[in-house]
Amino acid sequence: MKILICTFSFPYIDGNVFDSRFVYGEAVGYADNEADVTVLTPHFPGSPELEHLDEKIRVIRFPYFLPRSAQKARAPGKPLYNPGSLLALLQLPILCLVFIIRIILQAGKVDIIHAQWTLTALLALPAKWITGKPLVVTARGSDIRLLPACLNRFIFRQVDAAIDCFGPTIWNTRTKASFPSNYISLPHLVLDDSSAEMPDDMKSVIKEKPGAFIILYIGRFHPIKVTESKLPLFDLIPAVASLKNNNSNFHLFYIGDGEPVIMNKLEGMIKAYDLEGSVTLLGPKTDVMNYIKHCNLGIGGVAFNGVSQELTILRKPQLLFTTEDNIHSPWRDEQNALFCIPNDLEQLSDKLAWAIDHPLDLRNLGIKAANDMKPFFVESREGGGYYIDKFSKLT
Repeated sequence: MKILICTFSFPYIDGNVFDSRFVYGEAVGYADNEADVTVLTPHFPGSPELEHLDEKIRVIRFPYFLPRSAQKARAPGKPLYNPGSLLALLQLPILCLVFIIRIILQAGKVDIIHAQWTLTALLALPAKWITGKPLVVTARGSDIRLLPACLNRFIFRQVDAAIDCFGPTIWNTRTKASFPSNYISLPHLVLDDSSAEMPDDMKSVIKEKPGAFIILYIGRFHPIKVTESKLPLFDLIPAVASLKNNNSNFHLFYIGDGEPVIMNKLEGMIKAYDLEGSVTLLGPKTDVMNYIKHCNLGIGGVAFNGVSQELTILRKPQLLFTTEDNIHSPWRDEQNALFCIPNDLEQLSDKLAWAIDHPLDLRNLGIKAANDMKPFFVESREGGGYYIDKFSKLT
């Protein structure tokens, strides 16, 4: 089977760009199950226009503005809905028009089109109508939140299938009720490319603190993570300060980047709480799984998001927060995860202290989570075959 993946972002590993790593995991899953995969995605300065990841995965990064160095609409680490400049905003319609044309040109060479996000599916509809090739969409969340409901409703009705991979969450139930489509249930594909060796930057810190309990926060540094996802991007700093005051042996690592104002605030808080020796900002990482493999507790997951999936696949316990989607899901407090009330510093400190003091119980939470989530999270190389089987029924 020949699959065309259309996506506004895709990792460029050699350039230390890890945007939409989950799409990369899907491409690997398809290729490892004998599919030929073409990924079509906008070019950004510094990335190659054509990249062969292996003999079965080809990445085409199409330019959409000249000179190429002036392309601003697509930039690493910056979501499309946050263009960041007037020039980037003005280039968006051009990018979309070029994307439509490039999808049409590629569609005739493949068996099926898999669009990531509903906006991409909208741009792929002309190719579906012209070539007759089936079009499948995976909605990711930001598209449902940001596009007008009437437009999303139109897109879901026009595609041949929509992938239902968010399980029994409130968000997913509402999405399917609001946007009727031919839903096909499939698990998330999570690529496990972790190494047994601890990354050098993490190792250089931990070697000074033998036996330290490693807390790992993963995620984009964006206000929405605090306001909507209720994640403890800032609250973790005073919470771990209380651990330090109790002489706990721990280290908190942050992986991610984003808004400079957030980075600056975090750095200021670390200094204000005298935590330079207990908290490290590692920046963005392409090899996130290597860091997850060596943590004791992960934070940054929301119900079925990418961070939660990666922690689960590696059997790592995670701290979740009592948002609607988390509690109305297969996650259960003190059974397969630790739950905490958002913005409750005292409870957050207590949960972290409990985790440090009960390593065996904590480890069992991670094992239980991996077993409970098997219907929803599958390693890419195994799960790619499930997708191809479903796709073959549409062609």
